[in-house]
Amino acid sequence: MNRELEDYLTSYLTPQRRLLLEQVLSQRIGYAAVILEDIYDPHNANAVIRSAEAMGIQKIFVIENRNRFQLSRGVARGAYKWVTVERYGNNINDNLEQCIRRVKSAGYRVYAATPHERAMSLEDIPLDHPVALMFGSEQKGLSAAALEAADGVFHIPMYGFTESFNISVSAAISLYSLTARIRATIPNWQLPEAERNELRALWVRRSLKRAALYEKEFLARKKS
Repeated sequence: MNRELEDYLTSYLTPQRRLLLEQVLSQRIGYAAVILEDIYDPHNANAVIRSAEAMGIQKIFVIENRNRFQLSRGVARGAYKWVTVERYGNNINDNLEQCIRRVKSAGYRVYAATPHERAMSLEDIPLDHPVALMFGSEQKGLSAAALEAADGVFHIPMYGFTESFNISVSAAISLYSLTARIRATIPNWQLPEAERNELRALWVRRSLKRAALYEKEFLARKKS
């Protein structure tokens, strides 16, 4: 967005809204991301997105081989429009490969969630590189190909008779632990300034119900 246009649109925001946008931007994590593979229940997928957004995660990658992601506004409660979701579902033969390649090329190490205790504990995931946590479908978990493509596997320690958490609960626990560790130990965990600037422009537009009308007004004034 043109900076002059962004400033014009921003002028329609209340001071409180502007402050909130800056506060949220300052807490957006560039050091962590989420990958979802073939989530069956839209309620769960949207719940993961809501938890991720609330904890400052900006980037979410969705693999759609058998199951298509469906936005549920009631569950996500507006979180979807504040995060960056990349969907991979055009080719069932290489959606996973394309997604993992994209995530790793962005500098992330991929760690896959599994209920098996032989995997490393959630708290032991190394933070020497940016981290992307990958979660699988409710029935079968992550595919064998996804587990093989990951840089490592992890589990959430459990102390009761229950063998596993629901995926949305697993993601919430995992992301809370990961983001807390990142904020406490990584010096430059925020999004790069260029990405924050792009998000600010996008969020200003999405914060205004009449953004399109205001933009037309701006362009009309420019012409006159």
